[in-house]
Formats: sequence, C-alpha cells, structure tokens
Amino acid sequence: MSNKTSSTPSLTMSLEFKYLNVAIVRSSFNESITNRLLNGAKREFDIAKDYSMKHLEGAQSSFYVCDVFDVPGVFEVPYMVNQILNHGIAKYNGILTIGAVIKGETAHFEYISGATINALQILNISSPVPVSLGILTTQNEEQANERSKDDRSNKGAQAMLALLSIVASRSSHPGFNPQPPVRGSDDG
Repeated sequence: MSNKTSSTPSLTMSLEFKYLNVAIVRSSFNESITNRLLNGAKREFDIAKDYSMKHLEGAQSSFYVCDVFDVPGVFEVPYMVNQILNHGIAKYNGILTIGAVIKGETAHFEYISGATINALQILNISSPVPVSLGILTTQNEEQANERSKDDRSNKGAQAMLALLSIVASRSSHPGFNPQPPVRGSDDG
C-alpha cells in the first residue's frame, strides 16, 4: 500500500496565505537525500500556494515565491540564513533549512551537527523571521533515506509544514502582519 503524499491529504491544505515568500537554504552535501527533502518541502509549499490561490479572492501566482539557496554543506547553512536575514528580511515570511549529516567514524558528526543547530537556534530566536529546521542528523545512511522518502515521513515536508504553521500563526496577529514584498513580475 502506497503512502505517497499526493494520495494523502496534506495538513497544509487548511492553511491560507494572502501571500507567502519562503527561502530554503539547502546543503548540497549528501545531495540525493537533500534533493528528496527539498522535493518534499516544495510539495508542501505548492499545496499551500494552490489552496490559497483557489480560496482567496485576488490571489496571484506572484504572491507565492519559494527561493532556494544552495550551500556546500550544513556548516554553511547558518551563514546563508544570516545573510538572508540581514539583506532580505522584508522579502521572506520564513526560512527553511535543509541538510543531512550522517555519522561517520570520527567526532566530525558531533562538531558539525552541534555547531550548525546551535547557530540556527540563535538565529531563530533573535530574528523576527522564523527559521525552521529540516536538517537530518542520523546514525547512518539508511536512517537518512527513511526520513527523506516520498511520503508523509519526509522530514523536509514536515519542516515546511512547521514553518507554514508558524507563519500562519504570526499572520493571524495584527502586529506580525507585514506587507507582501514588491516583485517586478509574475515569476510563476
């Protein structure tokens, strides 16, 4: 029995956005895994976009943008998130991070995953823009493959859903409702 996301209703379908601009910062290391995480995240974004455009009067494709920034490894993810926060803060409602750190035979796994997640936590709590964690830290490649399948267990999709939930919650409070960013043309 298939458990594909496309055959199972997404929780994203209940979230409506007048506009939605998300940055995804993806580590290209362990690329086959991070590609699947990215696909899961983009699928959830597209579900939210399609649902909102169908149910909100005046919604346009250009109001929903998902930009992807690739970096070499997870250690570089916080740097790029910081750059986006410092130079593009008015542009994005939220930032999603994607990566995969797989334990090897040395302490490298602990240093990289610990430093990266600590840096992202600091950026998240010190920024008005939410940062969602979609970085896998697994004991082996099998666990990473399990968490990046094309189904409801995809952690990229789950991290995007968490981000969208936070963005929706913020949007429901008047003090957190910024204006949509200005874009030149319909990118969609």
